Amino acid sequence: MVASAGVTLYLETIRQAWELILESGAGIGLVLILRWYWWRVNAWSEVTAMVAPVVGHLALSRFTTIVFPESLLYLVVWTSVCWVAVTLLTPAEPDEVLAAFYTKVRPGGPGWRPVAARLGLPPPATVRGQLLEWIAWIGLVYGTLLGIGALLLPTGNSALSALSIALTAAIFLCRRERKGP
Repeated sequence: MVASAGVTLYLETIRQAWELILESGAGIGLVLILRWYWWRVNAWSEVTAMVAPVVGHLALSRFTTIVFPESLLYLVVWTSVCWVAVTLLTPAEPDEVLAAFYTKVRPGGPGWRPVAARLGLPPPATVRGQLLEWIAWIGLVYGTLLGIGALLLPTGNSALSALSIALTAAIFLCRRERKGP
């Protein structure tokens, strides 16, 4: 809280605050997602992914002329390199912890295959269906947002295209839901 109060003394606009928040969290998302698909990700990976962008941001702002939004590219790469290195340099979770997590959660993807084989458990499911659903959800959300936006602020034929994408994605997702996992 004290550090936050100190930082706000140097901010002159709300824009600077948003840029700082984005830069301070650049690259964290990847480790949070991959935790579910790669057994080697551990707590140290996540801690590193939270600290590395702050350190990287301080270094960029102090020693370079790179500024937002270009800084995000450098920070995501820096953060990813840091947390992957820490993941590979720190010990994996004990087999008992991995087995308990795997049997309870049943994470999918090839990243858990070695754990399942080593522990004599069923192999993980593929992530193909999850990827298709993820793409469909993106189409649904953005198609709806852009379609409604185009209706409210007429810009041509884009409303019909965007809403068609949203409708197609919604139908696909409804059929997948009825079909089950």
